[in-house]
Amino acid sequence: MREKPPEDGRGARGPQRQLVGRVGTFLSGPGSSALALVILLVSFFFLGAKLLKPSTIQITVGGNETTVRQIPSLFTSTDVAWIVASSMLVAGSLIFLLSRKPAGKEPTPPVALGLVDSRKTRWEDTHQRLTGNEKMIYGVILESGGMAYQSEIIEKSGLGKVTVSTTLNRLQARDLVEKRRDGMANIVVLK
Repeated sequence: MREKPPEDGRGARGPQRQLVGRVGTFLSGPGSSALALVILLVSFFFLGAKLLKPSTIQITVGGNETTVRQIPSLFTSTDVAWIVASSMLVAGSLIFLLSRKPAGKEPTPPVALGLVDSRKTRWEDTHQRLTGNEKMIYGVILESGGMAYQSEIIEKSGLGKVTVSTTLNRLQARDLVEKRRDGMANIVVLK
């Protein structure tokens, strides 16, 4: 009796699991966008070629004879299969390309390996002196390592956009934080 390979809890077995892992690694790698773009262009070419120039054929059955004549602009089942396959590849590669997150710019900490102790102590002292929304927002930034996106502050604090923006402007006027633009977002850094 043959022994079953162990399952990984998701239904995939040994070699299948390895293959899925390799495919996942390949699809998340840097060349995956280029491959998806090539598939998109080739599929789009085949789709256009089949739609613009369908096969020409006509079959006539009469009495005891069958004749085959060619007529233009008729899609055969093979043409339809190519059109469907190309359309699916075009759609799949477009979805893949549009759903990929760009290699993001994550805010980097002010000091590569960690915060300088004196700076962190100063931030904690400042945090203790603050009250209300200022204390809450300053604490969120402090917990994030001294810098955070403004949208992240809104999310973690539970305060409204206007309240957070107004409070950050007050903290910036007191020279406790600095707001920096990052594309369409603001990064808030403790001073």
